Amino acid sequence: MVSPMAEIDRPVVRPRSETAGAKAAPRLNDKMRTERDMNDLERMAALEEIRQLKAKYFYHLDHKDWDGWKADVFAADAIMEVPEVGARIEGRDAIIEFVNGSIEGVKTIHHGHMPIIEFLPDGTAKGIWAMEDILFWPPNRFPGLEGRVHGYGHYHETYRREPEGWRITSLKLTRLHLGTMP
Repeated sequence: MVSPMAEIDRPVVRPRSETAGAKAAPRLNDKMRTERDMNDLERMAALEEIRQLKAKYFYHLDHKDWDGWKADVFAADAIMEVPEVGARIEGRDAIIEFVNGSIEGVKTIHHGHMPIIEFLPDGTAKGIWAMEDILFWPPNRFPGLEGRVHGYGHYHETYRREPEGWRITSLKLTRLHLGTMP
């Protein structure tokens, strides 16, 4: 199926090096690129890339697509903290193993909202996302958590641009509320 977006004429944006008399600007993915060096368009593009990264996080999580998490979401040296269960997990593979084991057999629905994203002088970024999740826990999985569980809270994250794109380097989930629903 052809994407409906394929029909839209898109303007051609040429690098500064191709415009008359302009000096080539460093590319956004250069390792030494800092927030201070980014122009408005580059900053907007980086913001959108991080929003897309978080969308992939939720999509792959809800579809239990751990290969997608590994390829598209987390840096190899990522750290995940979930204070409500006393967990601190280091490394992408360990994170995937922990989350897979925690929600195996659980139907999950995750939403992220209203990101606050800040680019840091060293070329990395940090963000806070309001979140909401609904989890359908099977009987006898965890005492007190069965049926429909609805939660609210925030993800506190850091990001690093790698050759493949932005990746989550740390994630801490803090909850404001978690409770069962009818």
